[in-house]
Amino acid sequence: MTQFIDLELIKALIVLSLTLAIMISSFAAKNKKKEKRWQNSKKSNAKYYWLVYMLFIVAVIFFQTDNSMTQAKENIKEFRGVKVLRCTNTQERDNIKYRVSKKDGWEVDGFYFIKDSLMIRADKCEE
Repeated sequence: MTQFIDLELIKALIVLSLTLAIMISSFAAKNKKKEKRWQNSKKSNAKYYWLVYMLFIVAVIFFQTDNSMTQAKENIKEFRGVKVLRCTNTQERDNIKYRVSKKDGWEVDGFYFIKDSLMIRADKCEE
């Protein structure tokens, strides 16, 4: 399942988190003149909101991972049903598209389509 985690999504969520943290800290710096009795409740509220935000980020990552894994299973099922798939190898810089079918000599190994030394993840394909 970890092979389906999208690193670009994680990078984007980290940047979003850092931006949000900087924005919140700048607002907090402007409001330092408030009474001290509100500070304790603000600290506990801030911890609660950060916890909810981090849980949301983890949920987004797991949702994306589950979606990719489901897509890979569907593509493998279609491949075994003798369909031709167009797959993109995202490991290469040019994003080259390949025609994947049993007739062309491709095989399934786990969640990958394999031909000779080329491996393409099954969720990177479409009909």
